[in-house]
Amino acid sequence: NVLIIGNSKDVRQIRELIRSQRYVKPFFILEQKDNNSLLDFISSRAINEVLIAPSAGDRTGLMLLADECEKISVEFKIVPDVFQLRQGEIMIDDSLGIPVLHIKPVSLHGFNFYFKRVFDTFVSIIVLSFLFFPLVIVMSLIKLDSLGPVFYRHKRMGQGEKPFDFFKFRTMIKNADVVLEKIKHLSERDGPVFKLKNDPRVTGFGKFLRRY
Repeated sequence: NVLIIGNSKDVRQIRELIRSQRYVKPFFILEQKDNNSLLDFISSRAINEVLIAPSAGDRTGLMLLADECEKISVEFKIVPDVFQLRQGEIMIDDSLGIPVLHIKPVSLHGFNFYFKRVFDTFVSIIVLSFLFFPLVIVMSLIKLDSLGPVFYRHKRMGQGEKPFDFFKFRTMIKNADVVLEKIKHLSERDGPVFKLKNDPRVTGFGKFLRRY
């Protein structure tokens, strides 16, 4: 028998996954209580597997419960909060001295890579064709609002650590990087990232673009 411990939302998801399996053991559902009452429930229902939902709460209590389950030969399993994560290869990594879940993103090779490349290009062309005139209007307003290029270009690191040029609509004045050196001391945030509520480098139309 399986016991699922957690709050209603996560438990519902786990319950539906279990019910979708053809061969599954009977299961019970509980919200987290004190460990003594849980152990009594486990013993009285002949539970041989405990499944902890992501919302189960108190970590210290769960670790104590895990120890107690080990003593009475009951399997103790924790469901990681990966329902919103992209599918990938899940591995156990103990390089930090403690076991952690390592979720590797799915890598694309061969036909899958080229299919995705063609699909992305095709969809991008269709979307850009619909947005052509709105984009022309935005570019015109950027030029009318302040001197400088329409696009801001920045170097980014791509696949295989190859640098590429990243473009986005310019929302700051020309030579904003030079101005930054003069106002760094006004930053409202500690560390290397500059943050200022009314940043003088942001243009009037740039404030609109950043908001929407």
